[in-house]
Amino acid sequence: MLPTRIQEWSLSPSVAEENNKRELENVRRMQAQAREAIAVLDRRRLLLDAHIELVTQLTVDPNLAEEDEDDAIIYCITCGHEISTRTCIKHMERCYNKVVYYSTAFKYEMNLP
Repeated sequence: MLPTRIQEWSLSPSVAEENNKRELENVRRMQAQAREAIAVLDRRRLLLDAHIELVTQLTVDPNLAEEDEDDAIIYCITCGHEISTRTCIKHMERCYNKVVYYSTAFKYEMNLP
């Protein structure tokens, strides 16, 4: 009686074994994804190292006139308007303060049933 019961046990897989197999497959899949991500990062690092090496070999000619950066225009992060680099810090501070003021001035009261 006992050996036939053992044979029946070995023929039918347990739920725990199935769960462990699924878990193992998930772990192996995650490991493969991690290896792929590491390979991508290694390739990026090699490109970055090559770029850094190239840049360190460049020389700056002090005789060239510097460009006037006061005329440069950037966009405000908060409102999206064009502003000059000369006044960008003031503008962005004021713009941010307006957003903070209006977002905290109107507090909503929620009445949940």
